[in-house]
Amino acid sequence: YLRGTRGLAVPDPTPTAVAVWTPTTPDSLPPPESQQRESWVAGEGRARGLELSLRKLTGRVTGSVGYTLSSSELRAAGFRYPAPWHRGHSLDATGLVHLLPSLRVGGAYTAASGARYTRFHDGVARCEAGRECRWVVFPTAGIPSGEQAPAYRSLDLLAEWSGRLRGWEVGVYAQLRNATGRGNPAAYVGHDLQSQEWCWPAAAEVACEPREHVVRGGRSHSLDGLRRLPLLGVRVAF
Repeated sequence: YLRGTRGLAVPDPTPTAVAVWTPTTPDSLPPPESQQRESWVAGEGRARGLELSLRKLTGRVTGSVGYTLSSSELRAAGFRYPAPWHRGHSLDATGLVHLLPSLRVGGAYTAASGARYTRFHDGVARCEAGRECRWVVFPTAGIPSGEQAPAYRSLDLLAEWSGRLRGWEVGVYAQLRNATGRGNPAAYVGHDLQSQEWCWPAAAEVACEPREHVVRGGRSHSLDGLRRLPLLGVRVAF
């Protein structure tokens, strides 16, 4: 398949510009305009890929397997980079076994390449008593989609019983989503800086020397998906 999209509103991909500004006091000043990012810019999307699938629909054992090789990218503000929803490889497999006419067990497995994201560095602000805060290190954005999250893996299990009760068709099922308890980062929320402990004479009880040495590095933070999710349900048809 091939797909193109125009007129997309996407976050400004320009690296090294200020990514976020949050005033630390009512009197604090934002960074200079030359170092601020646009809230959004117009972009274009391009996607292409190949999908393969195989299914078995009848018999005691049924199932399906599908594989996708794909590429999705954005073009905006003079940059060309992978889209946040880009997944180079993805695999889906399902299986269901009819142990008895009324009892079935099965599972589903999903695997995909990790999501691409832009790394955002938190800044460091210096706040002194009785004076407005100022940025020591501005928060910045890295190369657009220059980072990749760990691969996605999920195994779901299912058991289902169905029968007839007083002329009604009744089904009871139990599911366990993400049975292996894998974290699977769902959303990137930012990247911390590693810095020395700050010591300002105006805020300390003892004399000390101000330190403004900042070490780039730290670690990324993401919101994980649910580790495990058990489900129990009843289905009635009449």
